[in-house]
This record gives sequence, C-alpha cells and structure tokens, in this order.
Amino acid sequence: MGIVDGFAALFMSWEAVLFTILGTLIGLIGGAVPGLSSGAMIALLIPVTYYMGALPALAMIYAVSKASDFGGSAPRRTRPLRPCRAHRTTAA
Repeated sequence: MGIVDGFAALFMSWEAVLFTILGTLIGLIGGAVPGLSSGAMIALLIPVTYYMGALPALAMIYAVSKASDFGGSAPRRTRPLRPCRAHRTTAA
C-alpha cells in the first residue's frame, strides 16, 4: 500500500498540488525555449525549493523535469505564416 499512501499524501496537500501545477507550467514554457534543458531549469529552481516542504519541492522538481522534456519536443515553425513574394512560385 506504499504507492497508494504516497498519492494520498500528494493529493491531500493543497500546497503540493499547487506547486505541481506551477512546475508543469514553468516546465512547458521553459522547455520550449531553445537552449534551456530540463537539467538547467532544475538547477535554476533548486534555490526556490529551499523554502518549501519536502513533498511540494519534490513534486515541483519532478513536474518541471517531465514537462520541460515534453515542451522541448514541440515542433518549431520553419515556414512563414503567409508566403511573401519571394516564396511564391509562378507557373510559366
């Protein structure tokens, strides 16, 4: 029953749920930034976790790690939204 007790402790704490959602948002946005990896984001957020409890801090770090991996896999747009005259082809 260890994992069930762990999930119960996680979802019974409003602070842990709040920091998990916050970590997910930070991870998604930061993961989409080129050059910012999940390890770098965790290193930047470690000082923030010093002032938190153990469970919310670990939940936030885990959420940032996994969400930044997902945010980094989003495809980049390589073509312009509207083609300009240089990109148009004319039929001869």
